[in-house]
Amino acid sequence: CGCRSSAWPGWPGRWWPSTSEAAPPAWPDVFPGVTAALTRVRTPTAAARDRLTDPPHPALGLACYQVGELQRLRGELDAAAESYRRASNAGFQPMPGLALLELARGETRSAVASIRRALGEAGQPFQRPALLAAAVEIHAAAGDVATARDGADELGRLASGTRSEVLGAMAEHAIGTVLLATGDATDALVR
Repeated sequence: CGCRSSAWPGWPGRWWPSTSEAAPPAWPDVFPGVTAALTRVRTPTAAARDRLTDPPHPALGLACYQVGELQRLRGELDAAAESYRRASNAGFQPMPGLALLELARGETRSAVASIRRALGEAGQPFQRPALLAAAVEIHAAAGDVATARDGADELGRLASGTRSEVLGAMAEHAIGTVLLATGDATDALVR
């Protein structure tokens, strides 16, 4: 979990009254349950992992996907691929992250095929905006500006039908991506 419990053992002494005759209590004496819990967090067991993954909890797939997204954005492509695999194994569709990972690896044709398949399989309207934003980026990188523009237009229509500022920003970004792909950097900057 990223806890730094090894840095905490001396903290009670910082607030212990300096006028007191008695020494501050040791960390385990003050919070024995916390110390035990932190020890378990630092050293997870196979049994604990099994309880979370068999059967997989729905949140596990989403958590793995989000970790993969962060890893992809940091350029940790192998780690991202592993996180997306774990998300998929937990029942979470790792799109559009997986298609964007393929693009980052230079596997443009595979990225195009993956995002097309994901858009074709998207059963819920709320799934489309993120997929469309990725599709615009992928198609623009592949040199297919017409398909990128179609995706930006659809995303713009979705955004105009709502008051969501996030969707509006996604649509503007997609239009900017298309403008950059056509060589119109000036108009892309005002987006």
